[in-house]
Amino acid sequence: DYFEFSYNLGGILNTTMWWGYVKPLAQFTYLNSQQQSVDESIKNIIRNELYNYCNSLLQRNNSNGFGVTLNPGEYVWGSNSGILNNAVILLIGFKENNNEDYLNAALDQLNYIYGVNAHNFSFVTGAGTDRVMFPHHRPSQADGIVEPIPGMLAGGPNQYLNDPVLQQHFNSSTPPALCYIDDVGSYASNEIAINWNAPLLLVTGFFNSLSTSAIEDETGRLLPEGFHLEQNYPNPFNPETIIIYTVAYETNVELKVYNSLGEEIQTLVDERKSEGIYKYSFKAENLTSGFYLIRLSTEDFIDAKKMIYLK
Repeated sequence: DYFEFSYNLGGILNTTMWWGYVKPLAQFTYLNSQQQSVDESIKNIIRNELYNYCNSLLQRNNSNGFGVTLNPGEYVWGSNSGILNNAVILLIGFKENNNEDYLNAALDQLNYIYGVNAHNFSFVTGAGTDRVMFPHHRPSQADGIVEPIPGMLAGGPNQYLNDPVLQQHFNSSTPPALCYIDDVGSYASNEIAINWNAPLLLVTGFFNSLSTSAIEDETGRLLPEGFHLEQNYPNPFNPETIIIYTVAYETNVELKVYNSLGEEIQTLVDERKSEGIYKYSFKAENLTSGFYLIRLSTEDFIDAKKMIYLK
């Protein structure tokens, strides 16, 4: 049929998807198809190319100080959407083979969007303390409300300086990751677009869905698959973050916060818990900015995650 004839014309996953290149979406749809007519050999080809591309994203992730999966020259108009679309691909790879390196790299992309970037700044309106306030978005500027409409993703750094505001503040010598300004006039770095928000919604929703990772018993009740401490979300955070942990069976549970020196600073949970999935809302009161450790311990299980508090 048409797909079998054309799926590999021009290659498979040469680059991430964007509004002018949606071919990967068709390939991923075929990969996940349950129809009997699909060709398993084609699915295997797509799957292998997916892994190759995810591995190349891992290399970029590991070589970049902020874990960004962009190649040199890719800080383009809407660069944040490219970062999040790479996260989508990494999550698809993770769903195929459970490679946690893919999962962690995808989370790095989300962390970049929410503040682990060269600007120490959240590119999402309404999220974080230092965040987008003046997007190139007419409804937000005209409604008479100080805050812009929340939940919108700004385009992000644009090394090609495609508007007069960027050209006024930066030049060709400016590091690409710094070519961003929170200014309503900077349409090439601070614009809002629905197709940019789409991968933000998918990636954010995916990590939020991890909180319900479980199996069901014969009554439909969710049962945990084992002890587990998930990465807090959002991370970095200010002033509040969500900590989700899973208890496999009734036992004594401790959930504590430590500073970077390993000193205990707060006990969040210290009680006997029955099996289940628990959510704790942690507010960083009277803490300084920096790295903290959240530690879950039971009689048979210990795990810890690093949290970043940005004041």
